[in-house]
Amino acid sequence: MQNILQYSPIIIVVVMYLIQQRIVVTPEQLEKKHREIIEDVEEKFATLNSVKDLKEQVGDMKEKIDRIYTTTSSRTKETVKNLANINSIEIQQSEDLQEISFGDFEGKDFKEIQKNLKPI
Repeated sequence: MQNILQYSPIIIVVVMYLIQQRIVVTPEQLEKKHREIIEDVEEKFATLNSVKDLKEQVGDMKEKIDRIYTTTSSRTKETVKNLANINSIEIQQSEDLQEISFGDFEGKDFKEIQKNLKPI
């Protein structure tokens, strides 16, 4: 017991260092991170209730939609395809509705762009 008391200041310093370096986490830190993850998931992903709400809104809107215009991009056509199928509406493509072109970066994620980016 005397040895533990003798080294207790060092033990306290080591434990505090480990906590600061996030090698050891306190229950409070773990709970805070858990809440952050839950909030992030709620923001980014649809819940069953939000999907239900969206379906109800689409149900209300579908009677009001008689035309759908898209760019020639396959992504935009795919986005509205289900809505167009509900009322058997033909999707009308328009060259005037073009999206911004990102040239060589088109269709690539940030990591891929960074990997292939040459220094100036």
